[in-house]
Amino acid sequence: MQDRIGTPLDALADAVNAPALKIAIDVGALLSSFSITLAALNAGARVLYSMSRERLFPEVLGRLHPRHLTPHVALGSFVGTLALIAGGMLAAGRAPLDAFNDTATLGAFGFVAIYAFVALGAPVYLKKLGELKANHIVLAVGTLALLIIPAIGSVYPVPPAPTSYFPYVFLAYFLIGTALFWRRSARLSAEGPLAESA
Repeated sequence: MQDRIGTPLDALADAVNAPALKIAIDVGALLSSFSITLAALNAGARVLYSMSRERLFPEVLGRLHPRHLTPHVALGSFVGTLALIAGGMLAAGRAPLDAFNDTATLGAFGFVAIYAFVALGAPVYLKKLGELKANHIVLAVGTLALLIIPAIGSVYPVPPAPTSYFPYVFLAYFLIGTALFWRRSARLSAEGPLAESA
């Protein structure tokens, strides 16, 4: 069995005897990765910040920087968590490309789940508003049908280990997170609304 190609675009540049293209490709990939990382850090930190303001996460994550008014505690926590995960994988002997693919695959499950729940929830929400129309239902059903493709493709045909375990790891993570969320939400509902800070 042939080895996997870690940099397929570079391999294509070599195949057409255009090695100079590799520089442009690699610089573009580097800048793209940097941009994606910044976007993910910004989004992740602000989700942590917002959820902590709703008392779903520790209050400290909802603090803003006194001068820049940025969620610096949430950002630092998010960066630290990612560094621990990536560093732990590398320290355990996982190759950088495999570590990237593993985390990206688990992340993809999250995106599929989020899109599926939005597709399911949007018609329900629109019905509560009295604005649900037939085209909304068609769009939701079509979205769910398309999302079934990557969902099935992640488990069939069965990929090699450890990728074959990822759907079940994500499912366990999702169920545990959901249980903790509902437990926390029920407790907060019993405590009453959060008083607005001055």
